[in-house]
Amino acid sequence: CGDRKMKIKFLLLFVAVSGCGTSSLPVNETFTARQRATLGNEFETNSTLIRSFKINEAGERIEIEGAVCTASNALVSVRNVSTPARVSTPMYLQAERFSKRGKPPALNWRCSYQGKVVKLTSEASSGRGHTISYGASTYNASTGTYSQPTSLALTGRLSTTLPWAYPNIEVEF
Repeated sequence: CGDRKMKIKFLLLFVAVSGCGTSSLPVNETFTARQRATLGNEFETNSTLIRSFKINEAGERIEIEGAVCTASNALVSVRNVSTPARVSTPMYLQAERFSKRGKPPALNWRCSYQGKVVKLTSEASSGRGHTISYGASTYNASTGTYSQPTSLALTGRLSTTLPWAYPNIEVEF
């Protein structure tokens, strides 16, 4: 019973400490990008998170809400999204058989907040879900043997079949 109480205290402490860090504003709305044209390799959808930030009087970077953003390219358009928000955009299959390996054109973003306008471009990426595994040499004294775990990094160059998707956006005002 004492062990259970200790676990609960640890869990409560962890939750309390976790809440003390930089908090993100809640995302209440999901928008769906309007499809203007197709490449023929559309595959499911991806959720892109859009957040906006500014530097306050104390010089700290804080998240703000209410920046209005639009984005477009030849394939999709997003209109009047108020940050923070999620935008559902298509993912695109990647393969040799598609022009430019199926990579869609960049999305051109324009965001405004209190008279300031920020323009940025987001390139589709196929780097989601990649893992990097590192290991260290170990020596087992009881058997007298060394082991060298193998490390493997999966990158876009090694894993060229993941679908293309637009990354999350952070706009600085």
